[in-house]
Amino acid sequence: MIIVYIRPKLLGEYTNRVKWGILMLRTISVGTHVQVQGILVKTLANGRLVVSVGDREFEGAPVTRLN
Repeated sequence: MIIVYIRPKLLGEYTNRVKWGILMLRTISVGTHVQVQGILVKTLANGRLVVSVGDREFEGAPVTRLN
């Protein structure tokens, strides 16, 4: 898990999605060979994650760490 601290005034559109200026980057798998890394938006009830990249949002299964 990577946590990035960004000052709230620099967040722009992410200010309404983030509490206390902390953004969490997560990697998800959206297909057999496709992975997306972005800012965590929400965790769904079925265990899948939604991440934001630019103005798009992607839903997929979380990628587990190897170490």
